[in-house]
Amino acid sequence: MIVSKPKLSALFSLLIFLLLAYGLSIYLWISVVQSQHPPGWQTILLGVAAGVALAVTYKVVAGYKKIRVSKNRIDVHYAFNLVSRRYYFKELTFWQETAVKTATGLFKELTLRFDKKKTVKLTLQEQDNYEKVKASLQRNFSKKQQKQP
Repeated sequence: MIVSKPKLSALFSLLIFLLLAYGLSIYLWISVVQSQHPPGWQTILLGVAAGVALAVTYKVVAGYKKIRVSKNRIDVHYAFNLVSRRYYFKELTFWQETAVKTATGLFKELTLRFDKKKTVKLTLQEQDNYEKVKASLQRNFSKKQQKQP
């Protein structure tokens, strides 16, 4: 059984970003509240900073998942939603690895598509044991691999 969960380095960098975004939002909110006539740019920046912080928080919380790959199934547990999903490999329609070259390196993503348009995605940068999951798919389901266009 292969267990893939978020990398601590990815969570740590997102946590640092969120601390900065919420810190800026709190600072701007205090500044706007204490001033009788706050400048318009401060109010706009407050809205943007708070919106970005909330959106990233939602993405981190909703996207935190632990994936267990066994011989005949894959279990996806979304920790903060308290939801677990089980997909059987006999329902696997295809799987694909997408690689995009960026300025800082190579971004890789595994996409597993099951019946009824259910999709599970893993990324090299965010999940550990990515290579083990990929090797398991290549070994057991090489016929269902879809090549990148």
